[in-house]
Amino acid sequence: MKEFNINNSIKVKLTDFGTGLLNIYCKNNQISFDNYPVDENGYTQIPFVEVMMVFGQYFSYQAERTQLPFESNVMVSEQYLKDTSIENGMSR
Repeated sequence: MKEFNINNSIKVKLTDFGTGLLNIYCKNNQISFDNYPVDENGYTQIPFVEVMMVFGQYFSYQAERTQLPFESNVMVSEQYLKDTSIENGMSR
């Protein structure tokens, strides 16, 4: 398995709904939206812990939840993944 620190950044492809939520978060916390760069493929870089804070409540297994803040695939840089000796919850 690989270990990932939640303070590291991931990249998400925001929907219009997600962009709006991030804008509101930035305004409420007096943060510049420019702190979250968008790459040439449309992915926004954001610390994972902030992804959970900003968007967490908008994910649900409920059938009526149709608006998601970002696409379901996210990008994680290999530099943030650390090998660990734990596999399937058991130590080797």
